[in-house]
Amino acid sequence: MGLFDQIVLPDMKRGETFEFTVQFNNAGASVAMSVDDVRCEVRAKSSGKLLEECTKEQVDTSTIKFTVTDTDEWPVGDIEFDVDYTINDIKYSTPTYTRKVLKDITRPGWFMIEVNVNREENVLLLNVDRSQTIYEIDIHEKVNTGVYNVQIQTEGTAWY
Repeated sequence: MGLFDQIVLPDMKRGETFEFTVQFNNAGASVAMSVDDVRCEVRAKSSGKLLEECTKEQVDTSTIKFTVTDTDEWPVGDIEFDVDYTINDIKYSTPTYTRKVLKDITRPGWFMIEVNVNREENVLLLNVDRSQTIYEIDIHEKVNTGVYNVQIQTEGTAWY
């Protein structure tokens, strides 16, 4: 049952808000639809992994807005989504739509870490790209090959 216009969305960058609005209508006449009667899941196309279920907002009696605000961890590549809706206890689904998620260059809270291990002195040197500060890290114990429990001391606070 085609009660909506075709959903066309441009590519998006990871971290942007995923949002679209659906107006339900039949031959141009509005069809009342409640947020309780619809749902939308977004999945990675390559794996089918559920990324998020959209939140829903009632715009008017026949229009629903679907939103995911946190897409920071979405994979780069194609995502898929559809809208399931129920009318008179009969369940329907829209076609499956695909949208491309592009890599975002500016990512808040992300930084590069460079670690150099000096095995003779039992010290790691940690260079945090953002501040160009080099921290010295004491190695407390070797857990496995290349895996260490460490203590980081900076500004009087220790993290383990």
